[in-house]
Amino acid sequence: MQQEEREKIKEKMITLFKNTSGVTVGFVCQKTDVSRKTFYEWRKNDKKFQEETDVLREDKKKDMDDFAERILFKKITEEDNASVFFYLKTRHPEYNRNRVEIENIKGVDEQREKINELLQVIREQNKKNVETETGETK
Repeated sequence: MQQEEREKIKEKMITLFKNTSGVTVGFVCQKTDVSRKTFYEWRKNDKKFQEETDVLREDKKKDMDDFAERILFKKITEEDNASVFFYLKTRHPEYNRNRVEIENIKGVDEQREKINELLQVIREQNKKNVETETGETK
């Protein structure tokens, strides 16, 4: 492959990284008919190409993180239990240590009622946290 052709392909790769959401190295290589091995060799031998692709890939990761966080907050405000638990486990580790003992409650209905009460407390606290973080109120 000639140097001029290689530079055109690199530019196409840069453009794909810039203009495609959720872009991966595999996707860019597939679209340009270049192997991953070649992509990484080019990065190793061309510091400018390496720097450009590093910056673009990091920006895309941040965009995806922001997107995922927006969805998570939306699900939390919709009182999606799995999202609430995920948020609490990852953002508030103290919730992992606060285990609730329900073994003294004998019936399944009593256990279910106690769990629902606890979930309501968590939802109310989380709603306050979301309102504080997003500035939104419901």
